[in-house]
Amino acid sequence: MSLAGQEGGNALADILSGAATPSGKLTQTWAADYSDYPASKTFGTNAGDGKQVNYGEGIYVGYRHFDSFNIKPAYEFGYGLSYTDFDMEVRKVSIDKEAITVQACVTNKGSKYSGREVVQVYFSAPEGSLDKPYQSLIAFGKTEELKAE
Repeated sequence: MSLAGQEGGNALADILSGAATPSGKLTQTWAADYSDYPASKTFGTNAGDGKQVNYGEGIYVGYRHFDSFNIKPAYEFGYGLSYTDFDMEVRKVSIDKEAITVQACVTNKGSKYSGREVVQVYFSAPEGSLDKPYQSLIAFGKTEELKAE
């Protein structure tokens, strides 16, 4: 269920009762082991008395750390389950001075449940002199409710 907010209980009740099909995605990466988090050695009393915490992750926060250093998490950023299955096909990618446009077709491949899916677009910056993560989320969008086939 993750960090669901004040309406999380109502959403979970709807999902468990079948009134709604789950379609959310995790907004955080959940490590398989606490030591996989880059701040595990410096957080709280791990670095001393806990009165001063210095964050040293730099640009490698969350999924960027796991992706860039090839660390397998228990649940990755953007992970989610549904009562149905989706197929996603990238139809067109165009780039100009103002924008990157991605056109994708998302199909509900399930036979029983309708549902919604989240399309996520990631970008890997070209090599250069600056340190950079393996990839960064640059856009996302959620489909309308898609009927089962």
